[in-house]
Amino acid sequence: MRFPALANVVISISSETAPDVDLRILDSNENRIGSSAGPDSNESVAFTNLPAGIYFLVVDGYKASTPGGTDEVTMNIASILPTDESLSDDVTVAVDESEGEFSLTFDWDTDNNTSGIVILTSGDQSNEVQIPLNITRKNDVTHFHTLSDAMTAGVASRVGFNVAPNFSDEDREYSFSAQMSAGHKVANISNGGVQEGNTINWTVVQEASSGEAMVVGFDLIPTKAGSAYAMKLTNEFGDDMVEETVKFGVTEVAPVAMASAPDWVTEGLTVNISGAASYDGNDDELSYQWLQTGGATVLFDKTAESFSFNAPSVGSQGDTLSFELTVTDTNGNSDTTNAVVSVSEAAELDKGGSIGWVGMLLLPVVWMRRKLKA
Repeated sequence: MRFPALANVVISISSETAPDVDLRILDSNENRIGSSAGPDSNESVAFTNLPAGIYFLVVDGYKASTPGGTDEVTMNIASILPTDESLSDDVTVAVDESEGEFSLTFDWDTDNNTSGIVILTSGDQSNEVQIPLNITRKNDVTHFHTLSDAMTAGVASRVGFNVAPNFSDEDREYSFSAQMSAGHKVANISNGGVQEGNTINWTVVQEASSGEAMVVGFDLIPTKAGSAYAMKLTNEFGDDMVEETVKFGVTEVAPVAMASAPDWVTEGLTVNISGAASYDGNDDELSYQWLQTGGATVLFDKTAESFSFNAPSVGSQGDTLSFELTVTDTNGNSDTTNAVVSVSEAAELDKGGSIGWVGMLLLPVVWMRRKLKA
């Protein structure tokens, strides 16, 4: 790209999907004259006096957001002049002067600007210094998730924060939060996190000289079908705060029918059959429809979640009772399963030809009497 002579130039890139891309600026001889390689896809390089000439602007990508996918990267080139029209923000500055030297501390809002040109002017306007800057937060906390626009309802997805080891000699206290759209479930909150409504909050301490990373998180169980949901992840350390908002969607799914029944019962005993284990990933209300498909006819509530009946009388060959359960959600999606119960004839305690229990008790007495006469 051919550039005219420019006093202040900021070249930046960004991507909504690429997990990490870097920026390199090469001169006409392909020598690198500037670069930016942070932990994400927001990179920026600034020049105070860029000579006219040909320059190569190179974007390096390492991994696409999806296997074999392609991510769009936006590049912005801006020339910043020391005029009121180019002024983007006023910042608060603390001055510390001692023995002819001074330092300036800026209160900078990275939500508005992470790169640009700071112009310092003396009180009498006789001297001016231009300083290019690019602010990057130290990557000691990263967010992780696998949220997408087509998540399967009822399938848990881990969300959380990775905290880097703390090699300093002081403890580090972090505050984390996860705020999500209503209509979804949460499970397995780690590290003492507290859920209030749709928000989970943590306060965690990475102890001094800790050589181990800390993982803080929870399981998001996407539930309500839709495409306009979002989650905001926030991590704070001291006065520094980073926010990330991630959009996600949840697909509509059919319910899963589950029927339970005893494998075997004796005639006359109570039989309990249940469809209570049936579920719907979107948490929709379910209706039940039972149909007896085999065996001696029994009476039961055909639209109940569960029902009971007395096992019918059967012959020595026994009988097999079979039932079909269909569950349907409020969107008309349905699923079907079956339950089977084997019924056997009740065993008789005393039949003809047997001695019987009274005879068994008398035998020892008769034997003893005969022994005495001998």
